[in-house]
Amino acid sequence: MAVTTTATLTEAMQTYYDNRFLAHYKDMIVVQDQGQKRPIPRNAGKTIDFFRYHPYDLVTSTGTEGTVGTEVATEAMNLTATLVIYKNYTKISEFLELTSRDKNLENIVDLMAQNAAESLEWVTQEEIAKYGATYIRGDCNATFCFEFTTKGGVKTFGGTTSLRSSKFIAATGPFGATDDVAIGAVVTILKGPNYGQARIVSDHDDGESALVWETAMVETNSVATVQAGTKEQKGYFCFFRENGAGLSSSQSHPGGYPGGTGTNDRGILQGFQFRAIQKACEMLEKAGAPKFNDNMYHGVIDPVCKRQLMTDSTVVGYLQNSRPRKLEKNQIGEIGGVMWYSTTMPMRLIGGHAVFANATHISRTSGKIYVTWVFGKNAFGVVDLGGKRQKIHVKKPGAQSVSVPLNEYSTVGWKAYYVCKALNATYAVAIVTYQA
Repeated sequence: MAVTTTATLTEAMQTYYDNRFLAHYKDMIVVQDQGQKRPIPRNAGKTIDFFRYHPYDLVTSTGTEGTVGTEVATEAMNLTATLVIYKNYTKISEFLELTSRDKNLENIVDLMAQNAAESLEWVTQEEIAKYGATYIRGDCNATFCFEFTTKGGVKTFGGTTSLRSSKFIAATGPFGATDDVAIGAVVTILKGPNYGQARIVSDHDDGESALVWETAMVETNSVATVQAGTKEQKGYFCFFRENGAGLSSSQSHPGGYPGGTGTNDRGILQGFQFRAIQKACEMLEKAGAPKFNDNMYHGVIDPVCKRQLMTDSTVVGYLQNSRPRKLEKNQIGEIGGVMWYSTTMPMRLIGGHAVFANATHISRTSGKIYVTWVFGKNAFGVVDLGGKRQKIHVKKPGAQSVSVPLNEYSTVGWKAYYVCKALNATYAVAIVTYQA
């Protein structure tokens, strides 16, 4: 008996399912919405161009009337990113209705939209976590969370692969010259060469008394220029990992982790607190991070940290006295000058001290260190998926199908050309808190 099949959706049904897919996808994305958007180039290859600009030095001397004066150089880094393909599909029944709405297919389209949104949200957060955020501890502990300067002197050289500073090797400082307690910390450059970049510390070079980056930075400055003071470099250091060795009792944080090792425990206070939001805003304002169109910074918080935050008496009072307003998609409301958005895809950090020597410390399902984001405008760049219509691909095997010779099943899937690029780590703050 001959069977006639329709291999593709009708035009009307393709439009219906595309719109359903896109609407469900947009409802679930949060982090991507906070990025600088670039369209997918038409007929121009797969390269997307972004730029990171260094701030100009302050003008502190008067000019002379009638003279132009001396020009200043604009220091900028062209950051290119190459589009890559993300895709997924599933097999479903061969009995699909392709000319009218199919309830089973609608459910699969919703699942695929959720999968696409969660996948690309995760790709975005990975890029920011590794290269594009200034980390702060939830307890704001200044011993393991501080600014530093490298300018002049033999021990103050900042390069593309490592950094030397007396801040890290002084006998009275938090780190000695012969241990590796700094492994796993995150350093963000606030001024000078490599401005706006963040890197994970992979090693503490005892011989050079230097912090070594896991991934090299891109700008180079020489020892001579740094010692001459012409290339001052400022940075921000944050250590928040658990259960590392190497600290004396006077250097340990008395709060620690629940069940930690006491004097050698650099734990962060349990729970999310309002003062961490204040610190995040302070960091963004000091960096000159621009606000979004609503004149606020934007925060992204997961359900666990949200629950912790809502138990803070300061936050409860803040919400009671704040002016009510109409909230948009995924918005919680404004707290501390930050408009907060909720996400079901938290960024979590796993492992102990030594594990953090590499960037494979990120997880969705394990780890007790949670990351809450606070963004300024233009912290990172993403492809504008709205500029290229998102399609759901529904295929029913036809007479000439080779991969499915007996027409046993149909397929439903999604495909996206996408990339995220960290642009300025001083414009994004990652608040790290321990959750039991």
